[in-house]
Amino acid sequence: MVYLQLFFNLILLALLARICSPVRPEIFFNPFISGPNGWFDALHNFFRPALRLPARMADIVLFALVFTIKTMLLYRIGFQSATAIGLWLISSPLHAPDAAPALPQLFAASAVESGLFIIRTWSAFLFISTITPTSRAGRAYDAFCFFTRPYSQIHLALQPIILLAICFGCCRLMMFCTEITDPEIMSRIAGGQQALPRFFAPAEKITVATFTQGPQMLQFFRTLYLAMLVVAEGLRYANQILFAAIIGSIVCVIFRFQVGMVICNECVSMVLARFRSPNIAGGGIDFVPLIYFFVVNIVYSVIGNALRQLITLPPSTYGL
Repeated sequence: MVYLQLFFNLILLALLARICSPVRPEIFFNPFISGPNGWFDALHNFFRPALRLPARMADIVLFALVFTIKTMLLYRIGFQSATAIGLWLISSPLHAPDAAPALPQLFAASAVESGLFIIRTWSAFLFISTITPTSRAGRAYDAFCFFTRPYSQIHLALQPIILLAICFGCCRLMMFCTEITDPEIMSRIAGGQQALPRFFAPAEKITVATFTQGPQMLQFFRTLYLAMLVVAEGLRYANQILFAAIIGSIVCVIFRFQVGMVICNECVSMVLARFRSPNIAGGGIDFVPLIYFFVVNIVYSVIGNALRQLITLPPSTYGL
């Protein structure tokens, strides 16, 4: 079910890029763009005569239709739009213990889940574009730029601020339509509780109340740290792209699928960017992807743990 959810989110990401693209036809010589774009052109041309709408409005209606199908299909087969935040927090649709989620809450929770996926993908693009020199921007990178529109069209200096602001709004919406559970025992948490040593465990855990109760300033900072945690997951997404590309490359070598090998190798080069070893074509063993994978994972874990500690700081830390 997770892969079905991923499939719908990828379609929504591509449709969002089309909505934010110029209405006039664009000619692409990059097969990484022209191939998927051709599929969406065929889908667009199939629905547009029936809708009798301008091109951009037809894409917006198609986006809403795919989102509705995704929400209702996953709900009908018993799969809730739950998503992990960091290494600990799980967000799921808010509902009573013995009742199904209401329709507005179901759609809002589904929108939050898809929104977090798009934000994390944009964050991965921000990370990859930051470490990618212009001389090493290949076809896979150009396709990544296209399918992360409109975010990739923003000036690089403004991208972190805008991404954090969008993520902050998504996290605030999440507090009113989802429930958060924390499988880990926390050391320092809600208002009024005395800070305990990190190796001792109080009864409280991170819940929605952690971000919606207490002074407004406390709510703001805790939600901001949660938004920063979601943005930091772009590192995890970059690692997942690298891992999937390496596994795909091995599978393509086994089955001698040359086109797949080219696509996977270019995806690996896109993620590694300036750290890509030039001697891989010479037949040697390249340990750069393995080192890159572990280093990025360590950096992500350190950032995640630091932000978790900030979320659980008592109100007295802020002078409240």
